[in-house]
Amino acid sequence: MIWQGVYTAAQNGAGETASDIFSGAGLTTLIGMAVVFSVLLLLTLVFKLFGLLMHRAPKPAAAPAAPAAVPSPAAAGPHGVSPEIAAVIAGAVAAMEPEGVHYQVRRVVPAASSGQHPTWAQAGLLEQTRPF
Repeated sequence: MIWQGVYTAAQNGAGETASDIFSGAGLTTLIGMAVVFSVLLLLTLVFKLFGLLMHRAPKPAAAPAAPAAVPSPAAAGPHGVSPEIAAVIAGAVAAMEPEGVHYQVRRVVPAASSGQHPTWAQAGLLEQTRPF
């Protein structure tokens, strides 16, 4: 029998009161939340461990088997940068300089690649795999 929205012990077949039912539900909720958060904590620790393992100092690379093809000296500057690329870089610097300030591009040296990826690919890789 339901009396003003409260279950009586006679209605529930197991003889439990409403407070027994709600305390069991609360306990189940707390156990579920504890399991979920402990698994999330475990996953966080696993990913941090992977991050630490992946950011170790790289081993020295073996000597290259064959030298890479070098562009002809007539088409490229002393560091392998063509005059067209140097002009584009100088134009970009001139376009971004503030009013009344004049910059001068004196030399263009390519950034040294630190591995098997080109420089911009390496920058994107480092940005996307940054540890937490």
